Amino acid sequence: MPHQLHRSIFLPCNLIPFIRMREEFIQSRAMEKSLHSYLFIALLFVFYVISFSLLSLTKASTVGFSAELIHRDSPKSRFYDSSLTSFRRFQTASPLASSKVFSDGIEYLMNISVGTPPFSTAAIVDTGSDLIWTQCAPCLDCYEQKPPLFNPGSSSTYGVTLCQSKLCRSAKGTSCHSGLCEYAASYEDGSYSRGILGTDKITLSTTTGHPVSFPGIIFGCGYKNRGTFTGDGSGIIGLGAGTFSLISQLNSSFGGRFSYCLAPRDSHGSSIIHFGDHAVVSGNGVVSTSITVLSPSNYYFMPLRSFTVRPTRQRLGENSSLPEDFQFHWNGNMAIDSGTTLTFLPTRVYRRLEYSVSAAIGLKRVADPLKFFNLCYRDRKEFPYPNITFHLDGADLELGQTNSFLRRSRDVVCFAFAPSKINMGILGNMAHTNFLVGYDLIEKTVSFKPTDCEQHRLSFDV
Repeated sequence: MPHQLHRSIFLPCNLIPFIRMREEFIQSRAMEKSLHSYLFIALLFVFYVISFSLLSLTKASTVGFSAELIHRDSPKSRFYDSSLTSFRRFQTASPLASSKVFSDGIEYLMNISVGTPPFSTAAIVDTGSDLIWTQCAPCLDCYEQKPPLFNPGSSSTYGVTLCQSKLCRSAKGTSCHSGLCEYAASYEDGSYSRGILGTDKITLSTTTGHPVSFPGIIFGCGYKNRGTFTGDGSGIIGLGAGTFSLISQLNSSFGGRFSYCLAPRDSHGSSIIHFGDHAVVSGNGVVSTSITVLSPSNYYFMPLRSFTVRPTRQRLGENSSLPEDFQFHWNGNMAIDSGTTLTFLPTRVYRRLEYSVSAAIGLKRVADPLKFFNLCYRDRKEFPYPNITFHLDGADLELGQTNSFLRRSRDVVCFAFAPSKINMGILGNMAHTNFLVGYDLIEKTVSFKPTDCEQHRLSFDV
């Protein structure tokens, strides 16, 4: 049997160091790859943690919050006069006018702070306005107000807007003076505000007791302001659809959602406003309809199709019993305005509604003691207040006594709707009371839920 040959490999001695170097190189490369893998995994972990944190912050920023609203005549108002009766408080409000749409001084205020350090004041919450503004010192021609004036020179975070800025050039109603961007805001009743457009930190009080601050908010520093403002607050917090409103500027934080619940003017509690996820309106009794924004007013308009004062229903638009000159915009003809007290309708439409209400009540009329309202009655026990239903697209909004009648003296109540010479309707804040009213600007809807707003506010106390 032949011998098995075993081959051995012999390497020259001078090649052995090179082999060892190669093996060490391979080992080092393997360790380097392993280190890179560990680093890659670590970086992925860090990226995940940062992403999760940012996502959490984003979610936290859109959760939202709630803030208190105080009626001018509420006992919680810093300007409340306990010596006045409820109808006397109405009498001390600004004068009414029948030809134009406006807030008559029965408004809802929100406490805000401006600047650094925070300067506390109060302003009217107004869904019919696009701008945030406050009266500023030194004031050249201003209405008399009870709170002190904001002095922008005392705020370390205040900044003016220059004429050449993109902001000033793109904004409506602005002009230039001495290199600064000036604004001019006017309202349907002839009231106006003029001043300098600037930026500063705005701080809002919340129902949790933890204020929230928003830096760089665009607002107007008013130096010339006149009109029907009562002086209980200083300026306006615009919640309308325009670029400079609070809602538009904080849209990314609030997700385009806000809601409020306004307690009646003679209640002893305060009202509330919600932003972000807190603003969702849901549950039994909710009715929703579409809203649209019509330039240049930037009001939120909803489509009113007809109204009913049982048993009579009046349809709007074509082939209706209403006058042909009543040219409602069909997609949105009824503005929702928290800064206006009464509900206004074009004159001929109002007359049809007044006739229906008068027929439903069936009592003898009396004169308005303050000589403004057309339809007034002597109050009595079990007064037959009629329910008025506004039929919207996909929703029936039923207005009760507090939404449509107002006490004018100890024994006289009046129908709190009024005629207007403009071809649009205005749903004023009396019609909002005891409804949770929610706006979703992404879905373009407004929702109404019958709610005891005084109790709703108490549910958010800490």
